[in-house]
Amino acid sequence: MDTEKHNYLKKKPSVVDESGDFIFRFVLSSNEKQPLYSDPLIEMVREQICNLLNVVVMTSGNKEVNIDGFKLLNNLDCVYKLFDRKKGAETSGERR
Repeated sequence: MDTEKHNYLKKKPSVVDESGDFIFRFVLSSNEKQPLYSDPLIEMVREQICNLLNVVVMTSGNKEVNIDGFKLLNNLDCVYKLFDRKKGAETSGERR
């Protein structure tokens, strides 16, 4: 390892860049949940809906509705579930 690179690694990272903008750093925890679907597109959509359900309540008209699945517009015959019922209800977004 060259000396310049080694010294850089020892320094505490700056919180402001050369233009004066703040630099934010976040630790990303690994997602240890097993995906329900092998298709990355389906799994991404499922995770996004679950994340939305953590901050919003779905409604139809003025009534709250609980959702447990979704369909893609290119294949309306196939319903994908949001939660794995075998392992118990996921905490994300499921309301009773």
